[in-house]
Amino acid sequence: MRIRPEDLLRLQSPSDPQPKGGTVAHVVSWLDPDADERRSRICLDGRPVTAGPHDMAPRWSPDGASLAFLRTPDGRDPQVFVLPAAGGEAAQLSHDLKGAIDLRWSADGRRIAVLAHRHEPSPATAALRAALDWPPADTGDDRRVSERQPETGLRVTDRLVYRNDGLGYSDERRRHLFVLDAATGAAEPLTGGAFDVDGFDWHPDGRRIAYIAQDTDGAPRREIRQVDVDTRASRTLCACEGGITALAWSPGGQMLAFFGHDGRHGWASQHGLWLYDDAAGRAANITPDLDRAAGSALAGDVRTMGLPPRPQWATDGRRVFFTAVSEGNTALLAARAEGLAPAAVTPLPLPGDAGCASEPAADGQGGVCFLWEDPTHPPDLWHVGYGAERPDRVTALHEEVLRDVELGRRERIAFAGAGGLPVEGWLQLPPGFDPARRYPLVLHIHGGPHGSYGNTFSHEWQARAAADRLVLTINPRGSGGYGQNFVSACVGDWGGKDFEDLMAGVDAVLARGGADPARMAVTGISYGGFMTCWTVTHTDRFAAAITEMCVSNLLSFYGTSDIGPGFAEFEIPGSPWDGAEALWAHSPMKHVGACRTPTLVIHGESDYRCPIEQGEQFYTALRRRGVETALIRVPGASHVFSIIGKPSQRVGRLRAMEAWLRGHGI
Repeated sequence: MRIRPEDLLRLQSPSDPQPKGGTVAHVVSWLDPDADERRSRICLDGRPVTAGPHDMAPRWSPDGASLAFLRTPDGRDPQVFVLPAAGGEAAQLSHDLKGAIDLRWSADGRRIAVLAHRHEPSPATAALRAALDWPPADTGDDRRVSERQPETGLRVTDRLVYRNDGLGYSDERRRHLFVLDAATGAAEPLTGGAFDVDGFDWHPDGRRIAYIAQDTDGAPRREIRQVDVDTRASRTLCACEGGITALAWSPGGQMLAFFGHDGRHGWASQHGLWLYDDAAGRAANITPDLDRAAGSALAGDVRTMGLPPRPQWATDGRRVFFTAVSEGNTALLAARAEGLAPAAVTPLPLPGDAGCASEPAADGQGGVCFLWEDPTHPPDLWHVGYGAERPDRVTALHEEVLRDVELGRRERIAFAGAGGLPVEGWLQLPPGFDPARRYPLVLHIHGGPHGSYGNTFSHEWQARAAADRLVLTINPRGSGGYGQNFVSACVGDWGGKDFEDLMAGVDAVLARGGADPARMAVTGISYGGFMTCWTVTHTDRFAAAITEMCVSNLLSFYGTSDIGPGFAEFEIPGSPWDGAEALWAHSPMKHVGACRTPTLVIHGESDYRCPIEQGEQFYTALRRRGVETALIRVPGASHVFSIIGKPSQRVGRLRAMEAWLRGHGI
């Protein structure tokens, strides 16, 4: 039997591995069609130890006797629960946290630090709030923080970024640290003020916590600060003009590892592996010659979108494990940490030559657990010892599904893009592919623009190809995994040579045979949606198109997207008052008069990254001009609902796309 859209409901996703003493705690997520939501539970080596339905972030106590985790009781905000490792019922430890995100034990096991939300009203809008009497001054806003947060009620803000895609409106909340007494559950705030905490880690001495602070509204600059848990005194350790994601103290506490960049290449900057020397008081990138983004991984449509991965220290403090995307695969790497000097980086053995490793977690014994997937195997949990010749599999979540369905293989293609630049892509073949036949071809364009495609498992591509089609995915210039020069090459040139790369890839597939040039479609999400709109306004070679969560007008995108100002100012670059010509020139709406391709527009109504007005503008222009089109508005759906949305939305989306393609002979 070939895979169908409905088979998405049978796939599970492991995440957040936490090894301890030979046992791996982790999360398993699944789609529940009856409840119409994603659910999750805690497992040990694949064996469920909680029932869910919304359990996450398992964390071992230092002695391994307990497992703390976050649970969402009765649809309210996540709270901290503790489960005895020997078995028994989980007990609720915290009761009043708002929007808890992550947690970590202190080294002595007496305290638990939690990243959660707290109400931080802006003094600058106090008079307005008082006049509006919203929200009441003594209560704040107690609604749950989630992507399903209802958009009702009056709001007032003076923040540039006051809502985030998938999370909803901030409503004067900030992410801050709290510390819980592990015995009583009493919670006290550790940080506060007009900034957000993005990640944290206890120092091994148990007296201080390092955390990432973002206090410049909408700007990429981050600081690493340290708070004394007893005195609440805080000081800055170091700063990056670019981004910082995740951090981890070395076992001895001499070094703090993190992923960061200096912002030199703006949104296209690749993260390196940095170390902060606690004694010297300075930090340095120890992978300056890697020329790949440290901590990165390829996206898939089965694996969940969780917290950013952290650098993982080996027990001896001499190596740091991390992942990096390279040429369509994600490698698991070990950097030898010798002070702040550039580090030698070596790959660890993986289950296959082509695939994606993600979410590494050091096991405390010199090895590391990680997730692995490839084009014909959805993600599972694996373990590899440092120095071992091959890894061992920990979970086998999809054996039954893989026995039931027939999958097609994926082939790598290489070709010359614009100006002769080497470019690669992948062709998803249908099961039983016959090279003597000519198949319809669907070009699927990735988002970003600095994302990338490769050897991950994709239910969508398999289901699309199962209807006897070829699915072409390409990494044009601007994609990640090919070095800094390549990833920066589309900046200021959206719709230029990146578009030429994509068309060169289509030509390369047609030249090799097997694809029917009269039955081709183009589709994509986000930047892929932009490029779909751009494609149908610059060529008539496609018989149909589907643009999802697109950018069609960069002028309005600037002021309506949650990342609009900083993103547009770097990527195009331009602003409506200083560079409007550039923003408009790179907007598909400027060129929509040339479009004659039947185009389906799909957009989430709660998409704050590329707001729905972007899709509406393109749909309205096509409708007004008499081009065949249709608009699907998805209630409550965020920018990435195709990955995190409700089961009914995700399966319905696939069915609707299938109907549009079949209706146009593809």
